[in-house]
Amino acid sequence: MAKIFKFCFMLILAGLVGLAFTRQQKPTIYIIGDSTTHNTLPMMGWGTAFADFVDTTRINVANHAMAGRSTRSFVREGRWRVVDSLLKPGDYVMMVFGHNEGEKPGVVGPNPDAHQRAIARGVLKGIGEDTVHLTWPDGKQEIVHTFGWYIRQFIRDTKAKGATPVVLSMIPHNIFKDGKVPRADKDYGLWSKQVADQEGVAFIDMNNLTADKYEKWGADSVAKLFMPDKTHTTPAGARVNAQSVVDGIKANPAITLNQYLKK
Repeated sequence: MAKIFKFCFMLILAGLVGLAFTRQQKPTIYIIGDSTTHNTLPMMGWGTAFADFVDTTRINVANHAMAGRSTRSFVREGRWRVVDSLLKPGDYVMMVFGHNEGEKPGVVGPNPDAHQRAIARGVLKGIGEDTVHLTWPDGKQEIVHTFGWYIRQFIRDTKAKGATPVVLSMIPHNIFKDGKVPRADKDYGLWSKQVADQEGVAFIDMNNLTADKYEKWGADSVAKLFMPDKTHTTPAGARVNAQSVVDGIKANPAITLNQYLKK
């Protein structure tokens, strides 16, 4: 009896070890961005809703986006370093920025106001190699780059780990002008696409995909998907943007994430 019990115990133990190994080896989709990607109720970012569209029995979703961050501050605060340290072959990184980049780059002291926080995350415009050297009040040096430079680094670091980068354009605001939704195709959306094309990686134009839907639905219907600030979405709005990401993945069979989408 003791031998049978020991045999059964070893089988159970082996099964548990195997299950743990399988879970550990399951690939992960890492998502990086700002509050429009990851937020707390009653708001919700599209990255939170995106998990509902994939088969999480086969792939994990880890949303590392953080409110108020730009490409620059995501790097400076060590948030990208954390994601990069976790990457393994077979993983994915979905990256989308643009809402917090716009101010002229600067540094701030303690207790900054809203404008000062904005300049502390500002980047240089475009995709070139331009830089500006800044010194923080504590003496720390920072080299600030263009928006495209940071996206390029995320892409290259991801590739270096054997993972797959996917670049997205930012979600549109709840703004209508003569029935049309302003697009991001002349600045951050354009620059995201240009860098993705240069680096030979997938680009999903969430901005245009969602804006097309908004224009069909009209301003009154779209207003229900947003908070009063016209930037942050409700859970329903988050699902609209997540569906746009899924639409973009499905439209490009070369994106291997297709295999993990729910049928």
